[in-house]
Amino acid sequence: MNGLKLRELGIVLLVLTLASSLHAFAQGNERAINIKDDPRSPVKIMNVRTNGRKVESNKPFVDDDDWLKGLTVDVRNDSDKPLTFLQLELFFPRSEPDAKKPGASFPLDYGDDPFSYPSASAMPSLSVKSISPGEHLGITLTDNRWSAMNALLIDTGFFVTSKVEIRVNLIGFSDGTAWSGQMVQRNPKGGWMPASDK
Repeated sequence: MNGLKLRELGIVLLVLTLASSLHAFAQGNERAINIKDDPRSPVKIMNVRTNGRKVESNKPFVDDDDWLKGLTVDVRNDSDKPLTFLQLELFFPRSEPDAKKPGASFPLDYGDDPFSYPSASAMPSLSVKSISPGEHLGITLTDNRWSAMNALLIDTGFFVTSKVEIRVNLIGFSDGTAWSGQMVQRNPKGGWMPASDK
C-alpha cells in the first residue's frame, strides 16, 4: 500500500514538473530590441512593433523563437526633401562567451538602393511611393525576408537570437543625393562625394 502511494506521488510530481517545464517553454525567452539612433540621420526611428505589440528600446520582453516575425519599424522623414530609398540595418550581436566574435547584419530595404547603381541614369524608375518631409513610413520584415534572415543567422552560427540592434544605414532622396553617415552626391567622375550646400 505504501509502495503504491509512493508511486502515485512520484507520478504526480513528474506531471507537475513537466507542466512547469511546458509552461516555461510556452512563455519563451527574454528578448531585447535596441534602437541605435544617429543624431546626424535625417530619418528618425519612431517606434518598433513585433508580433503585433509595441516594443520599447532596450527593454527586455519575453517571446518565442519567432519573436521577430512581422517586425515593423516606423520611421519619420526629418529631412527637407522626399525620400525614395531607405535601408535599415538589423544587427545581431553575439552573446557570451562569443561576445568578441563578429555579429551578423541583415538589411531591411524600402525602394531601390542608389549605391547599387553606377550612375543616376542607370537607376530604374521609382518603384515605391516617395516619403515627403515629415511623413511616416512603416517598414515590415515580410515572411520571405524573415526566412532569408533566419537562413543567414543559421549560416553564421546563430541558432538562438535574443537581441537585435536597429539603425538607419542608408538613405536616398528624390534629388539624387543620399546619406551614408553624411550627406553625399554623385561624383561626375564616378562614385560618391560629400554633398555641397545648396
